Amino acid sequence: MFDPLTIHHDECVRQVVEWHEKVPKEKVAAAFLHSLSTRKLHLRSALSSWALTRQFTLHPFASNAGRYTAAENGVAYAMHGDCYVCDSFHIASRESYVEEDLNVLNFERHKWGGEDGYSRQAVQNFFGPWL
Repeated sequence: MFDPLTIHHDECVRQVVEWHEKVPKEKVAAAFLHSLSTRKLHLRSALSSWALTRQFTLHPFASNAGRYTAAENGVAYAMHGDCYVCDSFHIASRESYVEEDLNVLNFERHKWGGEDGYSRQAVQNFFGPWL
């Protein structure tokens, strides 16, 4: 269904911010409410995508390397993704996506109404009907 996606973090962030600005919260809320009565699970993920990107800002990739360690013992702990700024918004991201299989994300969206991190195509799938 979808061609593999290759995109750098900075371009992905730019597109996510741009799409968020185009989609009003009323349309996202209406899609979510519609999904409750129709069981169209793929419409539910728009709400979480919109909410996660509500305060998201343009930024360059900032590596997490060396930033997530426990002060008391120096042990590294889990983070959402590879970008320190995206982590502060609780968004998983990588420095780049190379030949990313978007069919898996699309399957999750339709099957469970879920999403895994964000990629340009994932956000486009969620916001696409309202652009």
